[in-house]
Amino acid sequence: MINLCRLLSPKIDLTITIILTEEWIKLISSDSSSPNLPDNIKVRSIPNVLPSERTRGNNYTEFFEAVMSRMTDPVQRVLNELNPPADIVVADALLPWIVDICKQRNVPAVSLWTESASLFFALYKFDRLDAAGGLPDDFSGIFFCFVLAFRVFDFLEF
Repeated sequence: MINLCRLLSPKIDLTITIILTEEWIKLISSDSSSPNLPDNIKVRSIPNVLPSERTRGNNYTEFFEAVMSRMTDPVQRVLNELNPPADIVVADALLPWIVDICKQRNVPAVSLWTESASLFFALYKFDRLDAAGGLPDDFSGIFFCFVLAFRVFDFLEF
């Protein structure tokens, strides 16, 4: 997402605000390969409401639940403080709650799909996999959590 902002930055006359957790800001600022951001890209922080990046893999379910429930209010606070207010919000597709926040503000929301093309294709053809018997009866585990982040019918209507 930051790379996308860097690519767009010289081509548009807008201020871009990136919202990250405090931990991510520290991780990025300590990375020597991370060059300074252009003047029209601002970084705003939300508190560390998620499990640490260093340990989140130990309990992915806890991390997923935190993303779905604990980030909403801090992100709304940042959006409330933006001056001028956001004209559009681009968010990772794994943050489906951003759409409701944007609807409340009458601001367009764009979900950026950052996964690989092969995963997108699999989800796009989800109905055909099911009809062909290519899906397991039990969706337990991480894949199940991942699919819950999306409304499957959105892909079927694409």
